[in-house]
Parts: sequence; structure tokens; C-alpha cells
Amino acid sequence: MSHYSFSDEAIADLEDLFSLFSKQ
Repeated sequence: MSHYSFSDEAIADLEDLFSLFSKQ
């Protein structure tokens, strides 16, 4: 179980966004 209130899919989307920002 994830301790986050967000769904796993939402977490994955956020991680993708962070990855894009990190590349810049």
C-alpha cells in the first residue's frame, strides 16, 4: 500500500513531469 493519497498512476505522471524538468 502506498502512503500517498494519490493513485499510483498520478504518482507516475508526476514522476514523468519531474524527469522532464530535470532534463532541462
